[in-house]
Amino acid sequence: MGTAVFDLVKYGRNRGAGAGAVAGELVASGAHTTSITASNLTDGEVGGGAAIVAPAGTVLGIICDEAARVVVGGGTASASVGYYLQPGIARDIEISAGGTVSIIDVA
Repeated sequence: MGTAVFDLVKYGRNRGAGAGAVAGELVASGAHTTSITASNLTDGEVGGGAAIVAPAGTVLGIICDEAARVVVGGGTASASVGYYLQPGIARDIEISAGGTVSIIDVA
């Protein structure tokens, strides 16, 4: 079991915050416990909250402490299907189709 820490932002939306503001409007964030059984990222603390629904055009920033795979757009991740997440390396994934975000540890 591992932990995936993530945030989901609307790309390039600074909501008129002025010069020097970081682009991106926060949609959801959290820390999710991962395992060798696929599960959907949730918006609460580790092990809690509701499954997030990532709208198309948002960006998922994610880092895991174990090797994992993630599938966006409502699909289901498996040990051989999905974006590969190398442990300890942050990754940004643009959401091309809206839906839940599935994650699984790669054993």
